[in-house]
Amino acid sequence: AGNELGAAAAAAVAAVALSTASGALGVHLANRLHRLIARGRRHRIAELRALPDRRAVAVRGVVVARRTSASALDNRPSVWSLVRFRKGALLAPDFFHEVAFDFLLDDGTDEPIWIEVAGGMLLDPFPSDERVQFQSTTLLELEHPFLTRLRLDDREVLGAELTIAPGDVVEVVGRLSRRLDPTAPSESGRDPPRRRALRSGTRVPVMVKKIQAPELELSRVRRLLPKGPPNASPGEPPVRKF
Repeated sequence: AGNELGAAAAAAVAAVALSTASGALGVHLANRLHRLIARGRRHRIAELRALPDRRAVAVRGVVVARRTSASALDNRPSVWSLVRFRKGALLAPDFFHEVAFDFLLDDGTDEPIWIEVAGGMLLDPFPSDERVQFQSTTLLELEHPFLTRLRLDDREVLGAELTIAPGDVVEVVGRLSRRLDPTAPSESGRDPPRRRALRSGTRVPVMVKKIQAPELELSRVRRLLPKGPPNASPGEPPVRKF
């Protein structure tokens, strides 16, 4: 109990700092907060039934898509895409474009939980920049003054993209909650069907990080890949475009 109290206190301090930070500093603090919560409050989905709402927890599982968007750089189906564009100069400002949809997380122990992406963050580092040509119809759909100026000028830009795709293994930190979901089994004939969910709180946002190392316990979870093309283009509807 003493160890968990210390971790909770440290997590609270990091959360307060995160709520007042932005940019790279915010991502650094978010990674620290993610590690603190995951260290002491990582649970299997079946264990969440015994936990009260509003508790910050960490859960690992396989991404199950409810809706997908085409990623901005390679047009693959994704549930979350965060792209960083830059003109190429060392101190040139960056432009970020983000599209995300709620998704389910399954670890094979219980009904999948719902992940609400509003207010959330991707914590993985960006890959190396690559030169992007504007002849791509995908990039032509992104409406922003920064990209418009580049189209009229050099007609190419440096880009790097973080994506969360169906079938990826991720660890999600968020505030435990519930939401109405007609596809979830009802606990009784009188209660409406509700599903456990992780959402952003006032101090702890939903934080998602990919798990690169093999997870033996998750290897048996069925990867459900979406059928057909993505449901939406990168330009509709972005959660944030800044």
